[in-house]
Amino acid sequence: ILTKMPPVTRSSKLLHIIIGLFFIDQEVIDLVSMLYNELKSVKATYGEDAIEKLVPHVGSLVTRLNDLSKDNSGLNQEIDHLRDNLASVEHRCIDLNNSYKDKSVMCCELEEQYDADVASLNAQLA
Repeated sequence: ILTKMPPVTRSSKLLHIIIGLFFIDQEVIDLVSMLYNELKSVKATYGEDAIEKLVPHVGSLVTRLNDLSKDNSGLNQEIDHLRDNLASVEHRCIDLNNSYKDKSVMCCELEEQYDADVASLNAQLA
């Protein structure tokens, strides 16, 4: 019977409808409307039991959505962890850059002091 059913009731578009429960947009509204009309047609053509045969299919889609949601949650946690690490690395780079600048300034000051000391010693020797 499933192969004789309309395409939308056999497709992954049902998953889009279920996902759409969280993010309702015009496509979700159109798909739900189309599915409703097709289910009315299925009921009229094949009877109530044909719709009952769709329940396991929809159930498996809900299970798949739940699994994807768990995966997504795990990935979001991983992204948050990576953001924290990135912020820490950026802070460390800023600290290292500031330290480099401080050492560069100190090096220039030492070079100027060295030149002044050499000039003073040369003046004393002359």
